[in-house]
Amino acid sequence: MRKIFFIMSVLIVFTSTVPTIVYAQDEGMSSSDMASPIDPRFSYKPRFVGAIVGLGPSNQSGSFLTDKCDCPAFTDGTGINVIVGGLFEQLLTKNMVLGASVLYNYRSLTAEYTERESVSLQKEGSSDISKIAIPFLHTTKSSFTYITVQPYLKYYLIKNFFVRVSPALSFNIGSSLRHEKDMLQTTAKLPDGETVNISFPADKDARIVSDTKAIIQDTQFPKMTSFVLSADMALGIEIKAGKRMSIAPVLQYSLPFMDVSTSGTAFRLPSFLFCVEVKYNLDLK
Repeated sequence: MRKIFFIMSVLIVFTSTVPTIVYAQDEGMSSSDMASPIDPRFSYKPRFVGAIVGLGPSNQSGSFLTDKCDCPAFTDGTGINVIVGGLFEQLLTKNMVLGASVLYNYRSLTAEYTERESVSLQKEGSSDISKIAIPFLHTTKSSFTYITVQPYLKYYLIKNFFVRVSPALSFNIGSSLRHEKDMLQTTAKLPDGETVNISFPADKDARIVSDTKAIIQDTQFPKMTSFVLSADMALGIEIKAGKRMSIAPVLQYSLPFMDVSTSGTAFRLPSFLFCVEVKYNLDLK
């Protein structure tokens, strides 16, 4: 009877440990990394290094002003956001990862509006001056370059699907602003009924580059803030690409808390990004 009891006890202990061993082997752990009745804590905490690239739209919120003309504010600008950089991660628990990334972050922005301006016209050989409203298209093309430092927490909801939250601190390292003004109407009718051709006076202003176009400003973006703080939220899924490597498509949203520039009102650049992360396990045994 004692012998039968002993054999049954051994079988129960053996069968209860088999699923744990199989799972541990699937994760690439050795016997020294697994939990035990003496030390039930999760002890396998590998480190990962990797790279990330991302692309997505960038949309302006608020408004901004150029500083080389007395013009209305620009709103509703759109552009692209491109990131590229590296990352490091440390597994904390089976579901939680602590990580950090350093990114090169480039953003472009194009904004425009049409405005009718009163223009003074004077025929050659006449002293009469006529005032006529002419439509002009104002266009700005801007760029912003940052180095972004981003510590983050990643939580695996299921085996491969994860969510990630992080603060992001972006340091401005460059910017540009080009403000163009295009004349949309090249003829006008004077009060006496005569139709005349109109154009920019190229001989009077160096900013005029053609009969219908002037470059109002081509400088750095005015009154840039030195850094921008934002919150990033992401969803992703990891796909195995070998014993040590994985690839993860990630959808990320960035919500800024600070203005890009003080030349305007609440001028910010929230963005969506589609990213691809590639990671390499440094500690797989």
